[in-house]
Amino acid sequence: MNNLSTLMQPKKATVAANKVSGVTLGIFTSPVNGDLIELVALFSGNAKTGNMIQLSVLPVDGDISETSEGRNAICGSCPLKKACYAHDQGLFAMMKAYKAGKYQPMPMDEFLAIAQYRFVRFGRFGDLSLLPYEVVKQIADVAKGFTGYTNQWRSKYFDSRFTSIFMLSTVGMKDSEEAAKRFPDARQFRVINEKAEYVNDTAKGFITCPSTNGFNCDECLLCDGQAQKVAGLSIEIRAHGIAYKTKRINKMLQKDVIATFKA
Repeated sequence: MNNLSTLMQPKKATVAANKVSGVTLGIFTSPVNGDLIELVALFSGNAKTGNMIQLSVLPVDGDISETSEGRNAICGSCPLKKACYAHDQGLFAMMKAYKAGKYQPMPMDEFLAIAQYRFVRFGRFGDLSLLPYEVVKQIADVAKGFTGYTNQWRSKYFDSRFTSIFMLSTVGMKDSEEAAKRFPDARQFRVINEKAEYVNDTAKGFITCPSTNGFNCDECLLCDGQAQKVAGLSIEIRAHGIAYKTKRINKMLQKDVIATFKA
């Protein structure tokens, strides 16, 4: 039986989270094209992330095809739209449920009450730096722990305050160097050719992603953008995942496509 003081307070919202697979947390305007985008939370993780709440930003019109305005609204200047590892069967299932209206609205204060006991992944799909900074920060501030990445650092729409929350996603050495020039204090999550050698040297500022050693994201949590936790170290990983997408990334690296990318 709960003690009296517990019974005199509102019951924790974690019960509600157990009854639903996901919820919506608000509709916002994309700074890229003015389209409406919605913040969606799923309460379960996957084999790689572990037990994390997964946050996505989705176009309200439901169109996530590569050349659509909806995809542009949520992915912005990401140069990997044709090689996106997050564009998978899990995403299709989420989009089907979203379009069917199965994710009901949840007040943000109720969600925050849940998030304080959970690890959070910013970016199951879409780039959450396209949301207002204050919305993302309030979740990051209360979460038990979190991971997050952004490709928008190349864009004129990027709010540089997100460098204190998210890792800068970079592809190859030249892209990494450009990110370091623009945001020298930010940490990076750098993808390299699947056959390239890892730096894995703290003196050089990069270590290999611990997933290569069998750790899930919820066991690691180094990718939270907050440099003070690991003395400013960045993370590096080889291109991986579905074969044809990995091949596309490797080709882009070989041709230095990212280095000349214009946001």
